Amino acid sequence: MARARFNLPEIERALKEFQAHFPEINDKLEMRREEFTGTIVNNLMEGYAFLDDLQAKGIDLFSVSGLYNMLELNHIVLCGTSSEVRMEYYRYLQEARKSFVERMKPILKWFRSSGSALEPYRAAAEYYARALSFPQLFFEGNHRTENMVVNYYLANVGLPPYVIGVESAVEYLDVSARIKFSTAKGGGGRARVKHAKQFRRFLANYGGSPFLVQSEDNS
Repeated sequence: MARARFNLPEIERALKEFQAHFPEINDKLEMRREEFTGTIVNNLMEGYAFLDDLQAKGIDLFSVSGLYNMLELNHIVLCGTSSEVRMEYYRYLQEARKSFVERMKPILKWFRSSGSALEPYRAAAEYYARALSFPQLFFEGNHRTENMVVNYYLANVGLPPYVIGVESAVEYLDVSARIKFSTAKGGGGRARVKHAKQFRRFLANYGGSPFLVQSEDNS
């Protein structure tokens, strides 16, 4: 039977196009971002290759083994797969693991109790908002990592992922920034819910089927 896999060349093309236009996009944002470098592109592509391998194995990121792989994805986004770079950031990565375990607990509880039963775009958007709002799931690289987690989830339920594009980048980065500065409690919690609804509509409108290909599953 056919299984959806990531179209890595098409994803790389989109990321490099975004990189080429990043300075003009950055000028339009509500909150400017750090430079989108070639190293970031390379790390993201290593991350997508990692996710593609997980897809082939049928790994659920919200399973016990999947959570380890979710953390590893964040490490790849930040450091790539180079053992030398990993050693340089060893202490940081150790602390990131401890933080992830604690911060993932309420998100995982929500997903397993009710989130997984939601309509997929809503589940993806609410997960993204919970992981990205304060306190964020990871120390660094949250936007990039959570976009990839969402894409993996969507691809595995047969929906097109969102890979950042020139035309949609400002809307995506702005709503992500609003989520980042919302919280789980009080008025911030209400804002997070509002922004999650906006992000759900965004995912439904801008997901791209060219970023998936069908491959034969011979298992």
